[in-house]
Amino acid sequence: MSNPLGTAIAALRDAVASERPTMFWDEAMKHVAVLLEHVQKLSSDLNSEEETHG
Repeated sequence: MSNPLGTAIAALRDAVASERPTMFWDEAMKHVAVLLEHVQKLSSDLNSEEETHG
């Protein structure tokens, strides 16, 4: 797992586990953006692999 992805996952897990808000909206969205970037890359890689092995 890459460092930015691991950091984003850890920060969001900590925020979810907390009874009180632990981060502001803009910080949360930055972490979500990192997650989405990785999901999109994985999705693109899978689609490319399916087209190659089709």
